[in-house]
Amino acid sequence: MQRFNFLTTKTGTLICFVLFLFPGFPKDYLCYVLGLSRMRLSTFLLVSIAGRLPGTYMLTMQGATIRNEQYHTFLILVVASIAVLIATYLYRNQLFDWLKHRHEDK
Repeated sequence: MQRFNFLTTKTGTLICFVLFLFPGFPKDYLCYVLGLSRMRLSTFLLVSIAGRLPGTYMLTMQGATIRNEQYHTFLILVVASIAVLIATYLYRNQLFDWLKHRHEDK
């Protein structure tokens, strides 16, 4: 548990927020770890709600466009989602370096 004490710092909170943003990241495990850490409940709620909101909104919009048979809008949303995923994947090393650098400064 000593390893996860950094999660209660400002940098650790930012890292948690970014992890909640990544689609497909195992958020349940992250929530378990955060529950065992010293992170305040209010901080956890803010980070998890704000981090999950964009992905949830995007999935809701995609489902609504399918239900309303707006297939062109659905395709635009899917292409936008794929573009964000590809950009995140291509720049993953820079993102990890940036997060690591921010953690070392604190």
